[in-house]
Amino acid sequence: MRILLVLFASLVAVLFADDQCNTGFLSNGDDPTDNTWFCVRHYNITANYPDAKKFCESQGATMVSVHRKIQDESLTIFDQYPTFWIGGRDVYNNGTWSWEDGTKWDYSSWAAGAPYKGLGWDCIMHSVPLDSKASYKP
Repeated sequence: MRILLVLFASLVAVLFADDQCNTGFLSNGDDPTDNTWFCVRHYNITANYPDAKKFCESQGATMVSVHRKIQDESLTIFDQYPTFWIGGRDVYNNGTWSWEDGTKWDYSSWAAGAPYKGLGWDCIMHSVPLDSKASYKP
């Protein structure tokens, strides 16, 4: 069983389970054999990116990586939370993005004008704008 976490200014945990969600988690679909299926749960904490990463590690997890549009769209179930961290980083500030969990960077849905360049713009915050269309903002 793989566990991945998505962090807000508060926290949502994403659990990729083998066949069902653990107690307290919600499913983003009804077919656990679909490789875009995962379980989610909100935790009401506040964290910057490094602290969010540490929290995930303390739970034996990593922050979520997004590899398909359907996964990205599934995150809009958190419309009541306007922004949250996901596990994307530009570690060297050179425009090369990677996922904290080591999986391949193969999908992005950047907001207009993003990704931003320069120091301090090396993490990804998933944003759910008022129109509920998800977009990445580092």
